[in-house]
Amino acid sequence: MELFLLVLRNLLARPVRSLLTLLGVLVATGSMVLFLSFGEGLRRALFQELSRVGPAIQVVPEGAEGLVFGALPEIPPETLKALEEAGKALGVRAVVPTLFLTRGGFDPSTSFLFQGLPEGTPPDLLYPG
Repeated sequence: MELFLLVLRNLLARPVRSLLTLLGVLVATGSMVLFLSFGEGLRRALFQELSRVGPAIQVVPEGAEGLVFGALPEIPPETLKALEEAGKALGVRAVVPTLFLTRGGFDPSTSFLFQGLPEGTPPDLLYPG
């Protein structure tokens, strides 16, 4: 009981400091809840958009590893025809050659990723909706 009275006396002795401390705690808590809810909403929206894209199969030239951002792709027409034939058996809707070009550095805020599609290819073929 003595501790409670001591706390109460100190709060009442300096009301402005007590009020400013209370406001600081409320603003900090409110902003944290706000930012966390924004982040969760963005995460859900991104997941929803990516779930509509559907599966994609990437074919890279022989000897290349992973997603290659180097020179122009060299896929011979006969390889493209073979991919289209193999895709029919797997239920593939389309085989679309794309070109990725990066500009900037390793920092995401200063980097750009450009994706090129063949002329006449609608973007909704790769990104439905």
